Amino acid sequence: MKKRFISIAIGLILVLLVTVIGNICKIRKVEIRFDKTAVKVSSLEIFENSGIEMGESILGLNENLVRRNIMQSYNDNSVIVTNIVRVFPNKVVIYVTENVVPICAISIVGEDGLYALADGNFQLARKVGIEDVAFEELVLIEGVELKDTFNTTAFKQIHQIFRAFDAEGLDFYAQARFFEKITYSTDAIRILTRDGVTFQCDNDVEDTSLVVKQAYSYYLEQKNG
Repeated sequence: MKKRFISIAIGLILVLLVTVIGNICKIRKVEIRFDKTAVKVSSLEIFENSGIEMGESILGLNENLVRRNIMQSYNDNSVIVTNIVRVFPNKVVIYVTENVVPICAISIVGEDGLYALADGNFQLARKVGIEDVAFEELVLIEGVELKDTFNTTAFKQIHQIFRAFDAEGLDFYAQARFFEKITYSTDAIRILTRDGVTFQCDNDVEDTSLVVKQAYSYYLEQKNG
């Protein structure tokens, strides 16, 4: 009889303990931590895409499902979930990396109406229809079409232009806001800014950085003068 009483008491204590822990271990806070300053996405946006419900049990959290929900929301791989950590009793931390963001649009050979969106290093690219090209946010590259690789003389020279302006303090994302169009030809690269100014860099110059530095300095002097 005594043993039975002890077993019942232990059972009741366990039930009570599970109930108390269940009430305590409910998600009250979700923290999104970026490995660097986010450019295009927000913590709120990632939380909303995660599928996590405030008040749900932290013990029953399906980390794989949370990861999959976020990754499917950014199927261009612009956002990568690197880790999900449960901080007991009631917090979840999602570690996120934002991949490079497209800054330019290039038409694709043989695929009418399709454009490749690429970053300033021509490493990230995805295909979209012209209706999905935000020209007000992207630099349109003309005079060269993408076939199957960015590893061509034209794209290497355009990349040098991007890097040269980056060295002058105008990062890739700022360039997307500053440049409207880049036109490539066999003799020169011409850049049209969104305020109507044209920069030109001949393709046979030895030091692209110097040409960009001088042209951009002159532009700033005229603008601020």
